[in-house]
Amino acid sequence: MGFRYDMMGKSNQAQEIVRQRDREERILKEEKRKKGNKPQSKPINDTEYCTLWKRVTVNVENDGVAAIELITVKELKQDEVRFAFYKKEDDNLRFISRPLDVTPSVLKELLEKAKDEGIIT
Repeated sequence: MGFRYDMMGKSNQAQEIVRQRDREERILKEEKRKKGNKPQSKPINDTEYCTLWKRVTVNVENDGVAAIELITVKELKQDEVRFAFYKKEDDNLRFISRPLDVTPSVLKELLEKAKDEGIIT
């Protein structure tokens, strides 16, 4: 952990309280990391390739939707964050297999939403 300047001049008791709090925070972070950030509810969508757990979106162009998604890739058994582009068709979204090109302001909005939803930390 290194030397903590904020602890200079503090009593041994105060230093021990801070060290204990730091240990507890590290334990909680590790437990959260092990659990992953998938919700315990049912997935949004399940395909042969992956399971889609969470999605945040921003409307772009006329009928386009930019998205950041939390997925589990089945073959790798690994959680991943996917940047995706969809086209609106009636009330449905159709996945478009191409890179997600967005303006910096749209990317910022997407990232803020993804952080709020727990897709990224």
